[in-house]
Amino acid sequence: GAKYDKNVLNSTQKISNYVTQPSMSLNLGVYGADLSYSSIFEQSQETMHYFAAAKKLADALSITSAFGASTITRIQNNLNNRDSLVAIISDSYWETDAYLKENRRSSTSGLVIAGGWIEGLYISTKLAETSQNKNEIISRIGEQKLTLNNLIAMLNSFRDEEAEVGEVLNDLKELQKAYTGVSIKYTRKPSTTDSKTQVTTLNTTSQILISDEQFKTISNKIQSIRTKIVK
Repeated sequence: GAKYDKNVLNSTQKISNYVTQPSMSLNLGVYGADLSYSSIFEQSQETMHYFAAAKKLADALSITSAFGASTITRIQNNLNNRDSLVAIISDSYWETDAYLKENRRSSTSGLVIAGGWIEGLYISTKLAETSQNKNEIISRIGEQKLTLNNLIAMLNSFRDEEAEVGEVLNDLKELQKAYTGVSIKYTRKPSTTDSKTQVTTLNTTSQILISDEQFKTISNKIQSIRTKIVK
């Protein structure tokens, strides 16, 4: 039931503000999340604008292969196919990640991932604030407690490579504190096995326990972190 809101996205007009490698890396991730958001809501013009912004930052970071002419053609040919668009965007960012790691630029890759995750969480909080049926979105936001722990662990291994990694890491640790009271309750049920395929399915379910006050604290903190990145 969420509605598309262009105002929650980071303006492509700000791209000239990002001149250092860390700021370009973080905002390549930010624009990737904005690109995904606009494509999911089938906003063709916005999708092309955000792809162009991502490509410009990728070129500045010497990551050209993932955002080449063939990818642009694929996007243009699939502007009316949401599932294909999301797949193409995902492929581009996976290719970016692989290229950076192969060329021993893991800290840059980590910042791209962090920027995308931060923007995704920020957008989610804004959607939750305006959606009538917001419980599902808030539950997803609560789930990110687990992802945040993994993200902090990953960035911690790069903090000596880039000073800005340490700054982002400190901000995310503050966000981690905001998540302290959020709990995930698991209910384990007996597994089932298909006699024909011999595939076993684990039937554990989870319930996210997050209060309105905790949601507000998380929202305020992620907005502060995001503002610092996209300024």
